[in-house]
Amino acid sequence: MILRVLIRALAHLVPAIRRADWRERWSGELWSAADQKISGWRLAPGMLLDGLVEFRHGFDEGWTMSGLVGDCRLACRRAIRTPLSSCLLVGVTAVGASASSTLFSLVDVTLFRAPAQVVAPEELIQIGRGDARTFDNFSYPAYQAFRDGLRGTVDVAAYANATVLVGEGADRRQVRGQWVSSSYFAVLGTPLVRDAGLTDDSPGVVVADWFWKEYRSAIEAAGMALVINGDHVRVLGIAPPRFSGVYFGTDTPAFWGTLALSDRAADLFIQWDHSWLWIIGRRVSQVPGGSPASVQQTRTAVTAVHAGLGHGASTGSTVTVVEGLGLRPAEREEIRPLAFALLAAGGLILLIAAANVAGLQLARARADARLTAIRYSLGASHGRLVRAMLVDQALLASAGGLLAWLATGWTLQWLQARVPYDLAVTLRPDGRLLLFALLSSVGVNLLVTAVPIWRATRPHLMQVLKRTRSPRTTMSGFWLTTQLALAALLVSVSTLLAQSLSKATEVDTGLRTDNVLVMSLRWPSTNRPSSIVRADLLTDLRSQPTVVSAGFASRLPIVSGQRTMSVSQPGVPDTPFEDSVLTAVFEADRGFFDVLGLSSAPGLGPALDRWDTVGAEDARPIIVTHAFSTEFWPAHRPTDAVVQLGGDPFMVVGEVGDFRSRSLRSPASAAAIRPFPSSQLPAVLLVRVRPGFEAAPHLRQLVSTHSDVAILNVATYDDLLRASLAETALAARVAIPFAIVGLLMAGAGLYGAVARRVAGTRHETGIRLALGATAGDILRQEVGLAGRMGLIGGILGILLTAAFQGALRPLLFGIGGLDIAVAAAAALVMGGLGLVAAWLPARQAARTDPLAVLRSESN
Repeated sequence: MILRVLIRALAHLVPAIRRADWRERWSGELWSAADQKISGWRLAPGMLLDGLVEFRHGFDEGWTMSGLVGDCRLACRRAIRTPLSSCLLVGVTAVGASASSTLFSLVDVTLFRAPAQVVAPEELIQIGRGDARTFDNFSYPAYQAFRDGLRGTVDVAAYANATVLVGEGADRRQVRGQWVSSSYFAVLGTPLVRDAGLTDDSPGVVVADWFWKEYRSAIEAAGMALVINGDHVRVLGIAPPRFSGVYFGTDTPAFWGTLALSDRAADLFIQWDHSWLWIIGRRVSQVPGGSPASVQQTRTAVTAVHAGLGHGASTGSTVTVVEGLGLRPAEREEIRPLAFALLAAGGLILLIAAANVAGLQLARARADARLTAIRYSLGASHGRLVRAMLVDQALLASAGGLLAWLATGWTLQWLQARVPYDLAVTLRPDGRLLLFALLSSVGVNLLVTAVPIWRATRPHLMQVLKRTRSPRTTMSGFWLTTQLALAALLVSVSTLLAQSLSKATEVDTGLRTDNVLVMSLRWPSTNRPSSIVRADLLTDLRSQPTVVSAGFASRLPIVSGQRTMSVSQPGVPDTPFEDSVLTAVFEADRGFFDVLGLSSAPGLGPALDRWDTVGAEDARPIIVTHAFSTEFWPAHRPTDAVVQLGGDPFMVVGEVGDFRSRSLRSPASAAAIRPFPSSQLPAVLLVRVRPGFEAAPHLRQLVSTHSDVAILNVATYDDLLRASLAETALAARVAIPFAIVGLLMAGAGLYGAVARRVAGTRHETGIRLALGATAGDILRQEVGLAGRMGLIGGILGILLTAAFQGALRPLLFGIGGLDIAVAAAAALVMGGLGLVAAWLPARQAARTDPLAVLRSESN
């Protein structure tokens, strides 16, 4: 008995055309052995070996190069014979692959791809004060300490983003660039053209390749010099093509200037309390020819150097080392949910397309059922038929992937214009993207269509030859329901994102931002004290009838990115902040409080009188938020409490209400506002105008003519707040058109399924009509069935949305998750889609002529 079971099992290794003969032969051998009183187990090794030989022989017969070429020829003939269905398969695959490839390219360039023209990027690191959430920059003295202290373990460089005016007179234009240390290009391993050498203490600039091509004649005419902020600066080199620096969150830099060119460079080189430099480094070998220092060794060395700095303004109590370049840790955390949401949207479109392809392949297989049955009857094995179908599907999917790669160029241009960050790289299709498009389209399509192909190539020979209908299968219904559920998921997600954007406009920031203009300024060189320059401009502004109040600030809450400084109270035991922590710090004048509605806090007037008197006391005054006081003095804040802010003593003279400082998504946290240092000119001008007045052009002209100050940008505060939600806005803008594409593809699949059903039940429909059924009965049946299927798909999509709403939460704002209204809307949309998609084929079925049907069947 066991040997007979073994024979039946091993027979599955033998090709179908010889399987019966093989079983009969070895069953005879078994009977012969029993007749001769020989143990049948002596035949088992030979039986196993013979089965393996047959399997290898059958495998070689099927998977030869000539066999594959024959399958490719067969696929081409099939495509020529059925051009419409082949074009539909290629087109549907291209839509799904194009969507996923486009979004993969965006995520790849922002999260995974190394900067161009950088040697061995895996050896590079970023060093920042604070943890991953508060990752921030350092002062120049702190950079020097890291550079000297890490020598032999890490080669260190520094950079700072810059916006300057290039050119003279009417040819002046605003460009983005970076101030960099002399070791910047050496650390990156980036070779320069015409490299004349960079030094930190002498002015010089390296121009980008694209900027050099645009301004070469003017630069050479000026003796290899470039006019930056009115000064002639020597051009020391040209960056290689496609080099865009190490940070993706800015426009492509036009230049990289030495640190000596930075505003107030002489002061910044000696100030520990002004952090402005981002530090990068390359891990180096501690022995000649050895491997670079490990990440753990690097972290240990960086922590040791940081511990020796003390907890000053530019150090903080912690330091973080991050591998790689590109976006910073906090930005990566913010963009990662967006990236995964985009990839998920592209994946859903690809799955919907694959489900449509599976339905189309089932339709093709049914159309070719007679041919398949004849090939099977002539000796073709089931595996041979499956392989031919898989080769056909792989070729069509490859064509779709290639078409998707070509279409991705346009979609990338559309998408880059809507990215929330001004990427310093250009999104374009390349070899990596072509490989991804081909692999994703072929892989997903073969995975999804494998089971339908396997079942479709098992023909019911007698039913085919008798022209009877093959047994019903639920496979097409399964794939149709799947794509309907995925389309409903896209509809639900896009609705939630749109609802989130609407909720974001209602958030309480703690600030009055309505009717507030924000101007980014660049001040000319002047010998007048900064306080007098500011006072003169404010006097002119406040004299305008459209202006309610005006003030200056170094940066703005939420929209400018917070600057953090360490806060401590040394010498006081058992205090809650004996160890220094990082707190958001803003430099501003009195008008800052008036413009943003912070001046109404109780007792703030006398506090501002003391706060304006900079340097009148041993400890300079600051005003803190209520969250600051609550965090550091949970019970009660002492009167005139003194804290160490960035290593310098400050006296808390007043308190204002809480406001969001980091982002709209982050709750109000501790913040401190200190007066401008006497030598500092503000970067931002705030102006509150009267409602209903279009004051921006007039005020811009007034400011620009005052002391020749340059205005870099003008926007309303509310517009800047909306721009800070660009990640959610981008996800919504991408999800909505993708949801529409998903709905159209699901509708096409539903239309095809109803059309196939109508064609397959034409005889039954004719008999029903002949027996007295009305056209309305047939119409209601087909449309109702499609509507119910769409409703079921919508409910499944809602359940999927509820299952994955935890992953969506970082992108949602002011929404706890899926609500009843969104669920009901998605279900109704899918039900309505079923009704619309089924209308035409159902109407065709209702118009069936019963006499014509019965006459054709009788023939």
